[in-house]
Amino acid sequence: MTFRRQVRLFAAACLVAGGAQAQTQELSYRDCVAAAQRRPAEAFEAALGWIDRGGGIPARHCAALALSAQGIHDEAANRLEKIAEDMLRDAPAKRAEILGQAGNAWLLSGHVERAVAVFSTGIKLAPGMVDLYIDRARAFAGIGNLEKARADLDDALAISPDWIEALVFRASARRQLDDLPGARKDAERALILLPSHAEGLLERGMINRMGGNERAARSDWLETIRVAPNSQAAEAARRNIELLDVKPR
Repeated sequence: MTFRRQVRLFAAACLVAGGAQAQTQELSYRDCVAAAQRRPAEAFEAALGWIDRGGGIPARHCAALALSAQGIHDEAANRLEKIAEDMLRDAPAKRAEILGQAGNAWLLSGHVERAVAVFSTGIKLAPGMVDLYIDRARAFAGIGNLEKARADLDDALAISPDWIEALVFRASARRQLDDLPGARKDAERALILLPSHAEGLLERGMINRMGGNERAARSDWLETIRVAPNSQAAEAARRNIELLDVKPR
């Protein structure tokens, strides 16, 4: 989760204050979230003090983010779920975004089935929120249910057809489900939208390799390394090139 998205969640908090008080609270929230990324232990203690002073949901949310930044994901997830429960007067989409964060914290803690349940609750609250379908697809893929992952990605792309990460993710799911034509279609679409997308190039290389075109696969993987040499995609591309170069005796 990016810093920008975390700060944006201030709008999702149950702010009832107005005027100068709301501006002060927003400044405190931004400072707290920034500290949660740099000095999470200190930020957590500061957030607890802010809670004691009546900081409400913004302070509680910052505390949860600080816990997650320390790797205490299960406690962070529990706190985020409780925040969503306490936001009953807020718009469903606001609660759903908090639940999306809770689900991701559950994923990071290894509680994948709990993450699926939380994402599902968020989707019921905000069925048009693309991120939740993609996140639940990641959870389903994590437990090996690629059919459900692909179905969630179908829903995500029905809402936002040009979401590049969803296209690449669905290409991977389709490839692993032996739907090479569908996988290639998704990968090609993603690379039309962004030709330098490293994960898209990596995935198209996997599709080419699975289809028997090793030359095209190598070309895609070399391009992956060129456009993003220090990325995880480039590391995977290098491993795959090494495997191509290993000739059976």
